[in-house]
Amino acid sequence: MSAFNLQQSPTETITVEVTNIKEASGFIRIGLYDRKDVFMKKSVQYHKVPVHQTGSCKINFENIPTGRYAISLYHDKNGNGKLDSNFMKIPKEPYGFSNNASGLFGPPSFEQASFEVQKEANLMLKIKL
Repeated sequence: MSAFNLQQSPTETITVEVTNIKEASGFIRIGLYDRKDVFMKKSVQYHKVPVHQTGSCKINFENIPTGRYAISLYHDKNGNGKLDSNFMKIPKEPYGFSNNASGLFGPPSFEQASFEVQKEANLMLKIKL
């Protein structure tokens, strides 16, 4: 009988500091995405964090394999579980993306918001609402 040495892929932690929180209400809803075809549709990890103070908060994504990722988030001020928008589909609640990326007419692309998670990088990102 032979024994196999199964090695797990190295995993890292991404710490996101969300800044410019102007209202202590609702939740920060934040998703981590690993491919452009699922960007803003199906996250690898998702967090819903209550907002108790203005200013900033930190959110950790743990056990993340090395690779390319992007983050989108918004401040769900009224806690209804969706990014509220006006009749022209322009968001009424604050939002942000990794790299503080912005799109011209809509959200940025995965490429604009993407970043690399490397082994033992201790990645810290700041995203402004």
